[in-house]
Amino acid sequence: MADQHHEEHGEHGIHITPVSTYLMVFAGLMVLLALTLFVGYTNFGAFDKSITVAVAIVKASLIMYFFMHLRHSSGLVWVFGVLGFFFFIIMLLIGMGDYAARGTIQGPL
Repeated sequence: MADQHHEEHGEHGIHITPVSTYLMVFAGLMVLLALTLFVGYTNFGAFDKSITVAVAIVKASLIMYFFMHLRHSSGLVWVFGVLGFFFFIIMLLIGMGDYAARGTIQGPL
């Protein structure tokens, strides 16, 4: 047992991400946050929610790719990551559809 060792495979190696990459991703997320706030305070009509959801999708993609280390992962991890991402998109669309289908309340209850 003591003489057994694990051969390091190419896909299981240690990946060290430079701090500059994390700082660039952080800066990108802050720019996207500023864009979300700008869209929230500006009237884009019917495109308000679409722009906000598109920015949220880009932010989620950055987080998955860099902070969840999907760029160094194997194909199977990518499949489950992408499936989870599409599940997230479907849930957002269902919620948006429900929100858009609601009417306004007129008069006293």
